[in-house]
Amino acid sequence: MSTDPVVFSVLAHSGAIFNGLAGVTVMAAPPAISAAWFPPSQRTTATSISQLSNVMGCGLSSILGPLMVPDSFINDTGSAYAEDAPTKPQVRRELRWFMLTLAAPAAAAFAAMVLYFPSKPPTPPSASGAVPRTDFSSGLRCLLRNRDYWLAAFSYAGPGGISAAWTATIALILRDLGVREAESGLMIVVTQALGVAMAMAAARALDRPELKRRLRGAIIGINIVALVFVVWLALLCLK
Repeated sequence: MSTDPVVFSVLAHSGAIFNGLAGVTVMAAPPAISAAWFPPSQRTTATSISQLSNVMGCGLSSILGPLMVPDSFINDTGSAYAEDAPTKPQVRRELRWFMLTLAAPAAAAFAAMVLYFPSKPPTPPSASGAVPRTDFSSGLRCLLRNRDYWLAAFSYAGPGGISAAWTATIALILRDLGVREAESGLMIVVTQALGVAMAMAAARALDRPELKRRLRGAIIGINIVALVFVVWLALLCLK
């Protein structure tokens, strides 16, 4: 990637836009893969593993970023630049290597999917797994006319988008509280690891037939707990 400021800005914003567009397909793929490869009693867990792997990857990048591009240009008080601060070209080179490091695993996973991963198992895991899938274009047209689909999409995209944006800027949010970038990255990893553990426990519980009927109540309860913690952190930041 070029280190020229103009070229970098264009490529960075274009990459973010295309990443967002691809996210529509990527986020919709895990439930479809789970339905094709796993029986109903394992689908919630299988979908959770794929979704939570993305969360943990983002958490690890929060640690990797400060290690590869440290904020050593800030002095110990966080109020001024240190005397041995790196130059802008040095920081740009570090950012380039950081981005390449993040891109390499994604490229390797994509190549493995294209070269090896089959679209379905030799034997369907359940009767529903053998049902022919709706054609993509006709299914998309039906979804666009479905009111319940739009309600579900916005209810998922709203908190998901806010959470993603907050996680990406948490280092800036916490800097005013005296928290360094390396420390905030570690906080992200710890909180996301705890979130993954709780989500996996909930997924395993909701895969049980007697609890599937209470899925809506479980989702509401989980979102209420998340809201309480978000409000708590917001109040801490206002201190």
